[in-house]
This record gives sequence, structure tokens and C-alpha cells, in this order.
Amino acid sequence: MSDPFKEFVAEMARLDVPEDDTEGSRARREAAASESGRPISELDDSDIIACADDEFLCSEALALWAMIRKARLLARIDSTSTV
Repeated sequence: MSDPFKEFVAEMARLDVPEDDTEGSRARREAAASESGRPISELDDSDIIACADDEFLCSEALALWAMIRKARLLARIDSTSTV
């Protein structure tokens, strides 16, 4: 693996997912449980998204798009490199 690829993977791995034990993730899970009337243990990603606010969704979309662009750039670089 190239260093840029390793850096990209490490950057991706630092992004939060709903089950991460961070203050923001806990708050979103609690809000989704309250809104859906289901226990936190029964929530899935769609429950979290359904109750997320626009600011969160927009920031996550922007982060995803930036990562997609970076992945495409890395894919182009890797496809032109020699082995």
C-alpha cells in the first residue's frame, strides 16, 4: 500500500459512526430512541438519520463527498503507478 492510501484509510477510520462512544453519537442515539420509542439497543442507522438535524446531515454529506473525491484521486494515482 502506498503512503497516501494508508493516510486516506487512517483518515476514514477517524470518522464517527453512530455506535461510537462519543458525546455527539450518544446524544444522537438518545434522541433517536426517544423519537422512535425504541430502546437504543434496537436502533439502526436509519433511525439515527431520521432524527438528525440538517446541520449534522450537511456536515456529514460534505465530509463524505470530500472523502469520495480523495479516493478518486488516489485511485487515479494508483492506476498510473508502476509495480
